[in-house]
Amino acid sequence: MRKLLILIVILFFGCVSFAQKKMGQARIDSLQNVSKVMKPDSLQVNILLDIAISYISVAQKKAYNYGNHALILSKKLKWNEGIAKSLYSIAMIHYYDGNYKTSIRYINQSLKYTKNPVQMVTSMILAGESYYKLANYIKALEVINKSILICKEKNLKKSEIDCYVTLGNIQNGLKEYDKAINNYLKASEVAKSINEDGTLYICYVNIGGAYAELKRFNTAISFNQKALNLSIKNKNYLDVSDVYYHMGKNYNSKKDFEKALINFKRALKINTDQKDNFNTPYCNAGIGESYFGLKNFKLAKLYLNKAVDSNIKNNTDLALESNYTILGKIFLEESLNNADVNLLKQAENYFYKSIEIDNKINLIPKKLENYKFLGKTQYLLGKYKDAYELQAKQILLKDSLYNLKNKETIKNLEDKREIMLRDKQIQINKITIEAKEKQKWFLLSGMALLAIIGSLLFYRNKNRKKTNQKLQILNANLDHANKTKTQLLNILNHDLRSPVNSFIHYIQFQNESPDTLDQETKSRIEKATLSSAKNLLNSMEDILTWTKDQMANFEPQLKNVAIDSLFNDTKKHFLNEENIKIIFENPENLHLNTDENYLKTIIRNLTGNAIKALKETQNPKIIWKAWQENGQHYLSVQDNGPGADQEQFKVLYDEKEVAGIESGLGLHLIRDLAKAINCSIEVTTILNEGTTFKLIL
Repeated sequence: MRKLLILIVILFFGCVSFAQKKMGQARIDSLQNVSKVMKPDSLQVNILLDIAISYISVAQKKAYNYGNHALILSKKLKWNEGIAKSLYSIAMIHYYDGNYKTSIRYINQSLKYTKNPVQMVTSMILAGESYYKLANYIKALEVINKSILICKEKNLKKSEIDCYVTLGNIQNGLKEYDKAINNYLKASEVAKSINEDGTLYICYVNIGGAYAELKRFNTAISFNQKALNLSIKNKNYLDVSDVYYHMGKNYNSKKDFEKALINFKRALKINTDQKDNFNTPYCNAGIGESYFGLKNFKLAKLYLNKAVDSNIKNNTDLALESNYTILGKIFLEESLNNADVNLLKQAENYFYKSIEIDNKINLIPKKLENYKFLGKTQYLLGKYKDAYELQAKQILLKDSLYNLKNKETIKNLEDKREIMLRDKQIQINKITIEAKEKQKWFLLSGMALLAIIGSLLFYRNKNRKKTNQKLQILNANLDHANKTKTQLLNILNHDLRSPVNSFIHYIQFQNESPDTLDQETKSRIEKATLSSAKNLLNSMEDILTWTKDQMANFEPQLKNVAIDSLFNDTKKHFLNEENIKIIFENPENLHLNTDENYLKTIIRNLTGNAIKALKETQNPKIIWKAWQENGQHYLSVQDNGPGADQEQFKVLYDEKEVAGIESGLGLHLIRDLAKAINCSIEVTTILNEGTTFKLIL
């Protein structure tokens, strides 16, 4: 089942031909190098997902990071299919980590974004696998049956193979082995028809596994041999190792432990040569189980403990649970031979560890097995009450899993797909017959009338649509113009009147009573008036820039801009501010793809605001910083002024807020210019400590 999912994902996400020829870490390194030099587009999303899938079985944290990076980039590109693929890859990572509920949640999100039938079926297969792991067999069968219908309807042969194999896996888990074999055989026939050796190999391995469950080990080994021949023919050495592993399991089941050891050791050698750390612990576990069958407890524990160490390191709970169970059985049998209570206690400890994993990932059938052996161990330890309680739990668990009603429902669902296909064909035949009858009586008389009516309706509808589209465009333009005009008039009415009034009052005072002012007062008022005039001029420049920004044909011109050039321009602009120390930090010598004039205006306004805030501050200081983090570029300006209330910066976030010259026209301008170049702004202000603006590009 695990191998099938990996194959489905590789086939689905494969996108770089030369990278696909490489294997293991070399392939991952190649993909990472390609990704670093690519533009952020759909191809880069596919490469990031390819890297995530390559890491899925060896480094799940890295896999999640790359999958999440692909999701963020897809959302930024507004590429729905990329979002769907990214969500699916994250679901796959959670599936391999044993978080099946989380996996289903991401799959459901993925299905909302995709219209690609192959992606839909691939996601539904993973959903079916996850529902099966959660022991929700009804939902698992329902999802897979729906996916088969989609494959039939869209003629998706490769996806149809995967559906049949997954359905066989679920039936195999439900111990419906004959039905499982039937579905594996269906999958193998489709695989042969399109020369899909990879999935044909999986079919043979799974058929062998189903026959093994039926205790028909010779037939199982014969299908293992078919899979082995196929993998040797295609020189898929890891598949060769996988077959040897399955043959070893079948020989163990036959209690032919010597042949089992031969096959497990062959598999282990290939894994070691190929540096396949993922399958190595499974081979070690198989060797340990074989030695357990040969009563060589020392070697059995040696190999099983190797497997346990790898399972803990790789966080593979399912394999770890199985190894704990076998170790528990070894210590239980040793204790029976040696009458050693300490060995019984160690056996009890391993069974408890195994049950803990059963509870964690909801492995009900395995929990039943562990309850059985733990109850026996506790009975031998004299813990009769605990043993009795375990027996009661075992009965309740078994009843809940295999009650008659559940089995009948499952059986009905297994037949549901065939019934739906039959009913659909009957419905098609009925519609065809009715259509022919109607055509016989009404075709000649109705065609002409329908053509005339249809033409009139089409012509009228087409004209109406054109008219509506024109009206919508005109209304939108008019609404935008009205809003812009209202904002500008509010600003002019509120803020330009005050400084102009101050000029008028000063001039009137000079004309009417020039002798009432002493020279010092007169000089102070002149300086204040001059400062007010400069501020008015700056405000008028801001208003002109802002109104130009509102014009429909005023678009940002993107180019590569050096941060140092922006900082140097700002330094020259405020060269006369001798009392304030302005510091610029750009240790990484960053460059941005943006509009130079937009960003230059934003930086000037933020610097000017900081200078105004520092008028009453001792040792005033302004620090500009530039840095890069997680693929994002950041600029920040920090002052050590008195700080402010967050409400004063509301205009940065609320487009309905009307800003004035004194209270925030600069912030209004900053907001609109930042929006035009896809820049977001965060503000942090602390009273008596200062204010920091962060630009995220």
